Amino acid sequence: MGCEADGGPDALLARLDNPKTREATVADRAKTGRAFLPEATVIAAMPPGRSSSWAGSTIQDIAATTGRDPAEASLDVPRAHRAQVWIVNHAMSEADVDTVLRHPLSAVVSDGWETGLDHRRPPPPPSLRHVRPGPRPVHPRPPDP
Repeated sequence: MGCEADGGPDALLARLDNPKTREATVADRAKTGRAFLPEATVIAAMPPGRSSSWAGSTIQDIAATTGRDPAEASLDVPRAHRAQVWIVNHAMSEADVDTVLRHPLSAVVSDGWETGLDHRRPPPPPSLRHVRPGPRPVHPRPPDP
């Protein structure tokens, strides 16, 4: 599978509206294993519309509530909002996060600023920082080199 967003929002919407392409995308998500984690993908923000109430919900929650397959639900929300949906994807295990943060060369940074470059719509919450505030401390702190 290529990047679903290739070609921008209009190309993505055309793919979502094409039954064959949509079916192939759903099938591909079913066989990707950990690459598609509906229980770990949270809808962070979207413009007002039909699915706005799902902000803060996981794809798994949306699928369960609507009776849709999670892969289908993951395509329904962006389609309903003209591909203007922002997500937070919790892709690392807690053990992996702890391992990385304990490394002496590890640094905590964030892409969680508000750019506001496109004044036609409000800026999205672009990072996990907007969903779960601040880094959590890892104890004990590694010794200084």
